[in-house]
Amino acid sequence: MLAQTLAQSDSSSGAGIGFAVVLWLVLLAIYVVAMWKLFTKMGQPGWVGIIPLLNAYGIYKLAGRDWWWVILLLIPCINIVAAWFLASDTAKLFGKELGWTIVLFFFPGIGHIILAFGDSQYVGPNEQVI
Repeated sequence: MLAQTLAQSDSSSGAGIGFAVVLWLVLLAIYVVAMWKLFTKMGQPGWVGIIPLLNAYGIYKLAGRDWWWVILLLIPCINIVAAWFLASDTAKLFGKELGWTIVLFFFPGIGHIILAFGDSQYVGPNEQVI
């Protein structure tokens, strides 16, 4: 009886883990496509949006900030301030205000997906980053 109960719990937890992995991969794929689309909306190569730190560099560059802001993202505690400016710069590039900065800071995945697939238009400067 105990062996049967353990066998059932193992198979159900394995299915749960499998579902979680598949769900995570689907959400990751949606986010990658959203970042690609977001950068193409900004007139940049889409592949820049899917490379970590290079996408931050691209947004900082379009907002007129120097390259060393990306370094600040790697320093504990200071990275919070740098991430706030990254969210703020992203919001401003799309003509959004403080509410969007808050969304992009606390929920970047959701905010980027909405900006990418929604009707938001890029209004910032249009210089080539890469």
